[in-house]
Amino acid sequence: MYRSGCFSQRALHLAVHLVDRFFEFGAVGESSVFYVPAALLWVAAKFLELPEFTPGVDDIIQAARPTFLHASGVKAVELIALKTLNWKVHVETVIDFWFELDATALFSNTDRVFASDGEKYAVTACDVHMAQKLSNLLCDMGLCEEEMLQYPAKMRACAAWAAGRAIAGFVDSWPEEWALQTRYSLCNGSDTAASMRDCYDAYLGNFARDHPHRVPDSLRYLLGDL
Repeated sequence: MYRSGCFSQRALHLAVHLVDRFFEFGAVGESSVFYVPAALLWVAAKFLELPEFTPGVDDIIQAARPTFLHASGVKAVELIALKTLNWKVHVETVIDFWFELDATALFSNTDRVFASDGEKYAVTACDVHMAQKLSNLLCDMGLCEEEMLQYPAKMRACAAWAAGRAIAGFVDSWPEEWALQTRYSLCNGSDTAASMRDCYDAYLGNFARDHPHRVPDSLRYLLGDL
């Protein structure tokens, strides 16, 4: 349904979150199972998108093909799901925090990147773009990793940014000024440092496992593939 082009990436992530929450607390008959993701993707779109860009129920039905859904069924399951969730649609997720961090431009003129010969040089727009894409990729990968769910959503977003910067070659993966800003630090002595470090290491480990040929220097030539 997401590939139909009717929904944003943020709506997709919120819908996945809603589906998980719904099946944790509620259940529907076998004949209605296919209506749950359709109804909750519609809820997510209505919650996040501007009214003029929000798909209607007919768009939902069209996007669900070849599975045939009825408009009445989508609306009925939407109400069941919202009642099950106590009408609390938006609980901030790691993706929300990722966008929040991205909006604050976590890069500065003092940033430096390691070159292949070990020297350090000032970051370029390509370095910044690669770190952004890598941190976003790590967040997406972490959505399916059970081990990552033990960490708070905001911590996972911060750790993904730090890991993305580290993989991209940034000298300081998580500057102390950002630790003060977000209240999550990689430095010993902080209340959250141990958990943040474990989360950070888990992201790096998952990336190395799934992309062994892209760590670390070859990444600079693979930006377009990420």
